[in-house]
Amino acid sequence: MGGGYQRYLPFLGNKAKRLLIPYVFIATIWVVPVYIYFWGVEDVLLKFALGMSPSQLWFLLMLFWVFVVFWPISRIVDKKPVLGGVLVSIFFCLGVVVPNYFCIGSGLQYTLFFYFGFLIRKFDFGNKILYKVPSYIYILINVILFIVVKLVERFDGLLFSLLILGFNVILHSISAIGVFILLQRFVNRFLQNSKVINFFAKHSMVIYLVHQQLIYFSIGWFNTLVPPVVLVLINFAFAMIISTIFSALMSMTKVTRFLVGSK
Repeated sequence: MGGGYQRYLPFLGNKAKRLLIPYVFIATIWVVPVYIYFWGVEDVLLKFALGMSPSQLWFLLMLFWVFVVFWPISRIVDKKPVLGGVLVSIFFCLGVVVPNYFCIGSGLQYTLFFYFGFLIRKFDFGNKILYKVPSYIYILINVILFIVVKLVERFDGLLFSLLILGFNVILHSISAIGVFILLQRFVNRFLQNSKVINFFAKHSMVIYLVHQQLIYFSIGWFNTLVPPVVLVLINFAFAMIISTIFSALMSMTKVTRFLVGSK
């Protein structure tokens, strides 16, 4: 293993700057004030200070814990992938049962998906296998697995709960891979070297961090005034435009880039 994985504490320090500081900053200036505006102060401590359900910001906490957990076993995963698979499966099971304070449970679960991505990159499964699968196969498998999950969810009992858990892992894994492959094919065919795509790739994380609450406002302003399809378009346009402007402004100085985790 090379690069940042050589030294644990500096590596985590860098991840804390890129993930935890943006969490605190965006939560303080935006997500929490909007939450209080719409729903009051109830559950603010639980949701945001303790990180139990911090709206879209859960992703930052989850990703931080993934790095915390995965680094110590990264050499094992690299040298002994099967043993690494056993370890991340144990982490996944722990993540299902532990209280999700600071999204640590989510982080433990998503370590499994990080492991899949690690193996895909290590063994070049993308070029060897994944990119060779037709797009319609990904869509068909996704639909079939979704139907299976919904059918199994109708039954009660420990066995069916375990089946649901297993099928959901498979569904989410294949869905993530399929969406990535399909989008990559679309971009390569229609938008290769697009300045628009490059621009949004640069600002995508900050756009994600602030977009959700903007939709609350647009729904409140336009709901019942326009048809649902038009409302969806308004929500998308409003959230994209305002969040993109915010991201562009935050990218203008070193301090503001630091606060939102941008390079």
